[in-house]
Amino acid sequence: MGVVSSEMPMVVEHRRRSNHRMRITVVNVAADSGGALSVLKDFHAAVELDAANEWTFLLSTPALRSSSNISVMRFPWIKKSLPHRLWFEYVTAPRVIRALNPDVVLSLQNVVVPRLANKQVVYLHQSLPFSRFTFDPRKSLRMWFYQKSISQRIRRNLHKADRVIVQATWMKEAVVKHCSLPSSKIAVVRPSATPSDADPYEASPKNRRRFFYPASDLEYKNHAVIHSAVDQLNRAGIENFEVLLTISERDAIREAANTSGCIRYVGRMDLPAVQQQYASAVLIFPSIVETVGLPLLEARQACTFVIASDLAYAREALGDYRNAFYFQPTAADQLAELMAAIMTGELPHYPDSSRVDDVNDSWTELIEIVLGAAS
Repeated sequence: MGVVSSEMPMVVEHRRRSNHRMRITVVNVAADSGGALSVLKDFHAAVELDAANEWTFLLSTPALRSSSNISVMRFPWIKKSLPHRLWFEYVTAPRVIRALNPDVVLSLQNVVVPRLANKQVVYLHQSLPFSRFTFDPRKSLRMWFYQKSISQRIRRNLHKADRVIVQATWMKEAVVKHCSLPSSKIAVVRPSATPSDADPYEASPKNRRRFFYPASDLEYKNHAVIHSAVDQLNRAGIENFEVLLTISERDAIREAANTSGCIRYVGRMDLPAVQQQYASAVLIFPSIVETVGLPLLEARQACTFVIASDLAYAREALGDYRNAFYFQPTAADQLAELMAAIMTGELPHYPDSSRVDDVNDSWTELIEIVLGAAS
């Protein structure tokens, strides 16, 4: 650790401050790509509208803009190694935040910043510590270790926060149970489904035979059950359908090796492209570890057929949505039966099943909680 200097360079963008504003420091050095970066950008855009207060973002590499009410401080050296990241968390961040002296610190990284006397709000979006799914160290040693270590750290750490914000009621109940936190300390702010310009789903014969799963190739995303279900359908003589997976063929897990051409590996898609898929394909969502599962909210908004894991996160996200059907996430036969029933028209589609109120202003709600914690 001694080789890492506390004087390492940082990129800072300043703007003038007013002594009459509340000061909030946002810490999120983990986000640099993918969904985490998208969430950070969305939150930054929401904060730009809060002209009454001063916000300072502590980031790693994202070059978010500063404005009349926002300062951005970047620490790109954090990404060099784990020791650099730890030095930032335990030395640099506390030192910088003490100098800023904010009214409240918002951590978007699941844990508080250590060694601070300032009030802190933690945005807890990591569900691994509260999932029933555990990794097998013989198959995924890295994820097994990560789950064990992060579970212990988060559960110990949450007691130090003044407020905790979670994305779902099931998460709040799990935190109360496993961390022995009072319910009053935890607020639920459901994520927003991004508004879409795409048409709603049309249950044509062609669209009933197209399936779609937007997810990375992480083990808990559970692509294996889709491969097994497709194999079962093929063996039953059902082959005139396709499944689109947003992973590359190179990254496809081993179970895909003997799968027929019904599966297409299309690689990563941006959000507008994903939203277009909801208009013409059935969403399969077999993930085992999720907090909310944003594709569920997006597909519901588009009136898309959804086949989802029968787990608490999916039940809560989909609620009474009539176009949703569930299967045990390890039961490929159940998934295959639901896919076949949609393809044959056995399962009805309800086109008026609420282009629902999932486009709520969740960031405004979160900002209000943060400002309330500071008062």
